[in-house]
Amino acid sequence: TIGSANTMRAASPKYAFVMGLCEGEFPASVSDKGLFSSIDREMLSKLNIELSDNNETRSSDELMYVQRAFSAPTEKLFIFTHKAELDGSARFPSLAFSRVGKLFSDNEDPHHYSMSDLNYSIPAPKNAIALLRSLDNEQVRASLTEALADVIPEIRELSEIPTTASNCSISPESVKSALGNSLYLSASSFETYVKCPFAYFCKKALDLREQGDSRFKSNDVGSFVHYVLEALIKNAIPNDPSLPMISDDEIIDRANKAIKEYIERICPPSLIDSKRLGHLYRRLRDLSVLIVKNTVKEFSQSKFRPTFYELRTNGKDGAPSPLSFTLDDGSKIYFSGTVDRVDVYKSKGNVYLRVVDYKTGVKDFALEDIKYGINLQMLLYLFTLCRSESAEFKASIGVEDGKYPLPAGVIYLSANIPTIEAEDYNSEETILQEAESKLKRSGLLLKDNDVLEAMNSDLNAKFVGEVKKDEDENYFGKMLVGGQDFENIFKDLSDTIKKIATDLRSGKADATPFVYKGSDPCEYCDKRAICRKERN
Repeated sequence: TIGSANTMRAASPKYAFVMGLCEGEFPASVSDKGLFSSIDREMLSKLNIELSDNNETRSSDELMYVQRAFSAPTEKLFIFTHKAELDGSARFPSLAFSRVGKLFSDNEDPHHYSMSDLNYSIPAPKNAIALLRSLDNEQVRASLTEALADVIPEIRELSEIPTTASNCSISPESVKSALGNSLYLSASSFETYVKCPFAYFCKKALDLREQGDSRFKSNDVGSFVHYVLEALIKNAIPNDPSLPMISDDEIIDRANKAIKEYIERICPPSLIDSKRLGHLYRRLRDLSVLIVKNTVKEFSQSKFRPTFYELRTNGKDGAPSPLSFTLDDGSKIYFSGTVDRVDVYKSKGNVYLRVVDYKTGVKDFALEDIKYGINLQMLLYLFTLCRSESAEFKASIGVEDGKYPLPAGVIYLSANIPTIEAEDYNSEETILQEAESKLKRSGLLLKDNDVLEAMNSDLNAKFVGEVKKDEDENYFGKMLVGGQDFENIFKDLSDTIKKIATDLRSGKADATPFVYKGSDPCEYCDKRAICRKERN
């Protein structure tokens, strides 16, 4: 038990270690620092005006703390003082320390600790190894290892274990203790494990967290754009396709209002008028307006309608339940999250769902990512909704009893601020048109003529990708897959998740970062200081 002498209540320990017995520190020096001196207090006391404790009482308290600390142990008392602070300033023993020395003058002189004495700096084999590994000079380290071998027999065995061994494991019992019998994950946390098991367990099992700061970072930009897009698109696109869309001027007015509300909600008053934040918000406002105008154009020629925004898949309040997978040992893994937008189309008794995600960075969807366990989020969302057993959710989108919604596809809308070379343009309208043309969509769509034409009657490549017709008048393209293909995709996704989740459950925690398509997870990892991976 470690504590301060003035607050700790020790219940007769066998041993007590009292440290910091330096002059002015313990017992602490008492002086007049307030408005009234001791004489002033005495005079006020005679007038029956009682203030807080005077110097005499406070000095008595300090001595009482010493007495209580010294008398606490039943067997042995160890008292410590030091000669200098870390900054080199000198310190001297306090009166309490010196008097104990006088009382026990027949005993040996006080013992002096020296950091140069290896018996103190390395009292245990692991501490010795930690000290040796901190030495940069190879010859000194080798010499000390030899010198310590006779004193600490384990020194050679321990010194042979490399600190950079990337292989690492945690017992399944520890995994279960830290994460529970069933795994509840988001797609992003699952991907964190895929990219580096060691970093994942540092965060989830040890709860090591990066020190936060108040800077406006990329994820904050994403939150801002999501908030504004939801506020605008929800009001810009009517549920009835026959109703008109809102005008460009109204989009701008609503964007300004939504941004003002957002800034006032998250920014302290002192920063609201910041020029830096003002510039950033204006840029993001322009981006949001650009995306909303683009989306309005898309839905002006579409029978799909955005029906849900920020839809949680947690099984609460009628929402779809998390998608689950059963591992070979009988344990389950559940995936939940929040879908940015869900578009719905009803045709011939069927209900088709398309999930849309806004990405403030560049995002290209590729089916090959599935086998690596990367970029599964949107497919997980789509299958969660299409396989949902929630009667309330299915009723809300008009799914008939005994049926399930069908997958229409997944879309990543890259809400990235485009760079435009403006030297050849002479109008703002031309620049905005060029910027809008650079907004990119990628993903996977159902290869069904009716569904594709319902998405966009013109089959504009900006909204449905490059689509062509074959000799049988059926559409084909890079982004298109058939209904059975979606079933095969789900099977591949399920196999990948089970395989990776089995490694996770077994406690595989290797520091083996997965570098994929040039993206190195080590580049911005906040666990670098404790990483076991050897870096050149």
